[in-house]
Amino acid sequence: MNFEKPAKGVRGFILRDFHGDKYFFRIYHHNESGKITGHTDYDLRTEELEVVIEDDAHSFYESVMANKLDWSQKTLHGEPGDKVVRVNIENGARVETHGHLDKDLKFVPD
Repeated sequence: MNFEKPAKGVRGFILRDFHGDKYFFRIYHHNESGKITGHTDYDLRTEELEVVIEDDAHSFYESVMANKLDWSQKTLHGEPGDKVVRVNIENGARVETHGHLDKDLKFVPD
Protein backbone atom coordinates (compact mmCIF):
# COMPACT_ATOMS: atom_id res chain seq x y z
CA MET A 1 0.00 0.00 0.00
CA ASN A 2 1.31 3.49 -0.89
CA PHE A 3 1.21 6.20 1.75
CA GLU A 4 1.16 9.79 0.54
CA LYS A 5 3.29 12.42 2.29
CA PRO A 6 3.20 16.02 1.02
CA ALA A 7 6.53 17.07 -0.52
CA LYS A 8 6.16 20.84 -0.14
CA GLY A 9 9.05 22.34 1.82
CA VAL A 10 11.14 19.14 1.89
CA ARG A 11 14.87 19.65 1.34
CA GLY A 12 16.52 17.05 -0.87
CA PHE A 13 18.91 16.57 -3.75
CA ILE A 14 18.49 15.51 -7.36
CA LEU A 15 21.18 12.92 -8.06
CA ARG A 16 22.26 11.00 -11.14
CA ASP A 17 23.15 7.33 -10.81
CA PHE A 18 26.65 6.07 -11.59
CA HIS A 19 25.62 4.95 -15.08
CA GLY A 20 24.36 8.45 -15.89
CA ASP A 21 21.02 7.26 -17.23
CA LYS A 22 18.73 7.77 -14.23
CA TYR A 23 17.95 10.67 -11.91
CA PHE A 24 16.43 10.34 -8.46
CA PHE A 25 15.55 12.51 -5.46
CA ARG A 26 17.39 11.90 -2.17
CA ILE A 27 16.43 13.09 1.30
CA TYR A 28 19.16 12.85 3.95
CA HIS A 29 18.18 12.01 7.54
CA HIS A 30 20.01 13.75 10.41
CA ASN A 31 20.24 13.14 14.14
CA GLU A 32 19.87 15.88 16.79
CA SER A 33 23.49 17.00 16.35
CA GLY A 34 23.10 17.33 12.57
CA LYS A 35 25.08 14.23 11.61
CA ILE A 36 23.72 12.34 8.59
CA THR A 37 22.30 9.02 9.75
CA GLY A 38 20.90 7.73 6.47
CA HIS A 39 18.87 8.66 3.42
CA THR A 40 15.77 7.80 1.42
CA ASP A 41 15.80 7.77 -2.40
CA TYR A 42 12.73 8.40 -4.52
CA ASP A 43 12.25 7.67 -8.22
CA LEU A 44 11.40 10.84 -10.16
CA ARG A 45 8.00 10.25 -11.77
CA THR A 46 6.84 13.82 -12.26
CA GLU A 47 7.36 15.61 -15.58
CA GLU A 48 8.08 18.98 -13.98
CA LEU A 49 9.50 19.87 -10.59
CA GLU A 50 10.28 23.37 -9.36
CA VAL A 51 13.86 23.65 -8.12
CA VAL A 52 15.60 26.46 -6.22
CA ILE A 53 19.39 26.27 -6.09
CA GLU A 54 20.48 27.63 -2.71
CA ASP A 55 24.24 27.04 -2.73
CA ASP A 56 26.99 28.83 -4.65
CA ALA A 57 28.69 25.60 -5.74
CA HIS A 58 27.03 25.56 -9.18
CA SER A 59 26.90 27.85 -12.22
CA PHE A 60 25.10 28.08 -15.53
CA TYR A 61 27.28 27.86 -18.65
CA GLU A 62 25.84 29.10 -21.94
CA SER A 63 27.31 28.55 -25.40
CA VAL A 64 26.22 28.08 -28.99
CA MET A 65 26.68 24.31 -28.63
CA ALA A 66 24.77 23.74 -25.38
CA ASN A 67 23.61 25.28 -22.12
CA LYS A 68 24.75 23.49 -18.96
CA LEU A 69 24.33 23.56 -15.20
CA ASP A 70 27.55 22.29 -13.64
CA TRP A 71 29.98 22.84 -10.77
CA SER A 72 31.19 26.46 -10.55
CA GLN A 73 34.81 27.29 -11.28
CA LYS A 74 35.18 28.36 -7.65
CA THR A 75 34.03 24.90 -6.53
CA LEU A 76 36.28 23.11 -9.00
CA HIS A 77 39.38 25.25 -8.62
CA GLY A 78 38.99 27.47 -5.55
CA GLU A 79 40.01 31.11 -5.14
CA PRO A 80 43.35 32.79 -4.40
CA GLY A 81 44.18 32.43 -0.71
CA ASP A 82 42.00 29.35 -0.15
CA LYS A 83 43.53 26.85 2.28
CA VAL A 84 44.14 23.49 0.60
CA VAL A 85 45.25 20.06 1.73
CA ARG A 86 46.92 18.03 -1.01
CA VAL A 87 46.64 14.29 -0.39
CA ASN A 88 48.98 11.78 -2.02
CA ILE A 89 49.52 8.08 -1.50
CA GLU A 90 53.24 7.35 -1.20
CA ASN A 91 54.45 3.79 -0.62
CA GLY A 92 50.95 2.85 0.53
CA ALA A 93 50.79 5.66 3.10
CA ARG A 94 48.57 8.74 3.01
CA VAL A 95 50.66 11.94 2.94
CA GLU A 96 48.99 15.33 3.49
CA THR A 97 50.62 18.61 2.46
CA HIS A 98 48.96 21.78 3.74
CA GLY A 99 49.10 24.91 1.64
CA HIS A 100 47.09 27.60 -0.14
CA LEU A 101 46.23 28.75 -3.67
CA ASP A 102 48.21 31.64 -5.15
CA LYS A 103 46.81 34.29 -7.51
CA ASP A 104 47.10 31.85 -10.44
CA LEU A 105 45.28 29.13 -8.41
CA LYS A 106 48.48 27.11 -8.10
CA PHE A 107 49.17 25.13 -4.94
CA VAL A 108 51.79 26.64 -2.62
CA PRO A 109 52.89 24.55 0.39
CA ASP A 110 52.79 26.35 3.75
